[in-house]
Amino acid sequence: METKYLKPREGLLIRDPESMVPLSAKGEVKPWIGPEGRYWRRRVNSGDVLLSRPPKKSRPPTTSGGIIDETNKNGEEGNK
Repeated sequence: METKYLKPREGLLIRDPESMVPLSAKGEVKPWIGPEGRYWRRRVNSGDVLLSRPPKKSRPPTTSGGIIDETNKNGEEGNK
């Protein structure tokens, strides 16, 4: 099933027609094709909902080269 990432236009509360839960202001993936997607296509066409892109997932920070330094400030090896 094809889906799209949708956000409500600022200041609007748009409810999912099946669950009645409001569409998150940060956006959500919703169906685009078939009867389920008809409601969301109408909301986009009316301007109440905007097509958007999902936020990029942040990666945890890594040390240079992915190697973790296990020595303390005195140059001694840390506990393993």
